Parts: sequence; C-alpha cells; structure tokens
Amino acid sequence: MKHFAVILLAAALILAAACIHGDMEEAKPISETSPVWTGGIADGFESGTGTEQDPFVIATAEQLAYLAEAVNGGTSFEGQFIVLMRSIALNGSAEDGYRMPDAPDNEWIPIGNADSPFADSFDGNGCTVFGVYIDSEQNCVGLFGSSVGAVKNVTIAELFICGGYHVGSIVGSNDGMVYGCVGNAVVRGNRDVGGIVGLNDPNGKAEACSSEGTVTSLFYVGNAGGIAGFNYGILADCLNTGTVCGISELSEATENDDEGLIGCCSPPGGVGGIVGYNHGGVVLRYVSCGSVAAETSYVGGITGDSYGGTVENCYYLLGSCAEGSGYGTALSDDDMGSMQSFTGFDFDAVRSMGDGRPVMG
Repeated sequence: MKHFAVILLAAALILAAACIHGDMEEAKPISETSPVWTGGIADGFESGTGTEQDPFVIATAEQLAYLAEAVNGGTSFEGQFIVLMRSIALNGSAEDGYRMPDAPDNEWIPIGNADSPFADSFDGNGCTVFGVYIDSEQNCVGLFGSSVGAVKNVTIAELFICGGYHVGSIVGSNDGMVYGCVGNAVVRGNRDVGGIVGLNDPNGKAEACSSEGTVTSLFYVGNAGGIAGFNYGILADCLNTGTVCGISELSEATENDDEGLIGCCSPPGGVGGIVGYNHGGVVLRYVSCGSVAAETSYVGGITGDSYGGTVENCYYLLGSCAEGSGYGTALSDDDMGSMQSFTGFDFDAVRSMGDGRPVMG
C-alpha cells in the first residue's frame, strides 16, 4: 500500500509540472453557445490569473461585457492573456443578421477606445460571437473598438455594425495583430470601413482572415474594403467573398436591402475588394471573389487606390468589379479554381481549395 501511494504521489507531481510548463493539451471550448446576454455585466472573469499558462477565461456574454467595461474604464491587462471558452450570444438569433430599423434588445459597446485601447492577447479559441449590434455615430467601432494588442481565432456572425470613422467587424482601429478571424456581418460607416478592420495603422497587421458579409461606406464614399477600409500596415493571406460598396447617401430604397447597396458612388474615397485605400502599406497574397462597385475611378478588385507601399500576389474574380485601379490580377472562374494560378500562396499552412475557390484553413 505504501509503495502504491508513492507511485500516486509521483504521478501527481509529473502532472503538476506539465501544467506549470504548459505541456498539457490546450483546453477545448465548450460546445454549447452561452445563454443570450441579459444586458448585465459580470464582476470578473470565469477563472484564470492572466498568464499564458493560466489565461483569464470568458464563458458568458456578461463576462465579455466585463472585459469591455474594464478596458474602456482604463484597466490595463497589457501583457496578459484572455481566452474565450464558448460561443457567445449577445442577442437572439437573426438568420440574415440585424437590419435597421429593427434593433435587437442589446447594443454592444466596443472593447477599447481611442483613449484606452485594448492591449492584451485575446484568443477566440475558434468560438463565435453572435448578434453584435452597434448603431452609433462614434468612431472606432467593432467588437473591439481600438486595439494595440492581439485578437485571434474569433468569428463574428449575425451582426450589424454602423459607426462613424474606422468601422470593422473585428476591430475598428487596429495597431496590433488580428489573426485567423472571420467576419460575417453587415458593416457600415462614414469612412474607413472594413469587413475585418476599419483602419489598419502602421503597426497593425491583419493575417489569415476572411470576410463574408456586406461592407458599405456611407455619405462620403470614404474608403471601404472587404478586409480593411484604410491600410498603413500589413495585410496578408486573407480572403473576401462578400460585397463591398461606397455610396454617397443611404436612400429609403436600399436602407433595408443590403443586396441593393451596389452602386451610386462618388469620389473621393477608394472602394476595393480587399482594401479601400492603401497608403504606404503592404498587401500580400490576397483573394477577392466578392462583388465591388462604385461610380468612381478609385475602385478595384483588390484596392480602390494605393499610394506607395506594396501590392503583390493578389487576385480577384474577373468581372466582380468595374474597371478601375490596376492593382491585382483578374482570374476567370476556371483559373480561380486552380492552385497553379496563385503565385506565392501556401496551400498547406494557410489555404486549401474548396468548391472551385481558395478557402482559409
């Protein structure tokens, strides 16, 4: 019996050491979506100390709202780690996303703002945040408003976001890292509007992301892109399959019909399948299969316009946009379905082919 106890003690010590050194398999997210948000705010996280081995855990919508309140109030989690352990429902289900003027019960306040940006590491863990609804005239609007940290592996669905400048489904203004995120949303704003990030600042990087929603810049036709509205930083290995448009005003005829938002554009903003305006930034290995339309010369399948910077190995579907900027290479339907068409792409690590198109993962 004494010998057996010694064996058990040794096994426990080995297990504890594995936990301390992070050698154990990462925790898997809970399969069930959380109950719909009550509109309340939790007093803290589910668990964790904020280290990489023991991150803060978010398991309810109320805890996600706590993160927003804490960051916006000036609490710094810089250098700490946060993980989402289950999909979150901020509002009840809406098959096609939320549309004006039928607002759901709960309006989201973005995590981070210009005065107090998000500076932590947020791992969505492959989970989805459903039902993000924002109808605001504020700048820096998205699930995260302003970020200098890292946001990765989270999907946004059944979403409606409308803001002023710097509007994106994942991050409104990004000066950090956005990686492996998916935006399936209706995103609208006055300027710098993107399917993933609105404004990508000089230190900002968006990589391995995909957008499947509808992106529209309003009133001033101010820089709309499937991934980013305005780019100073780095955009790499992303995919857009959604619709991008800039319009001079939102008419009654199109207000409740997102499919009718193609057309009626005027300068000076850029409208592109990936980025509206690339100002000295880097755009690498992109694919856009979505539709892009604007009544302006600043329109393109990849970028609406680009001043300096680099645009390389980028491709868009032939006929998906009007004639405009010469950035990117147009591919036919057949060529879009062939790996050999895409120079410099890593189809083992980042992409694969599915249904005649490149897909992420």
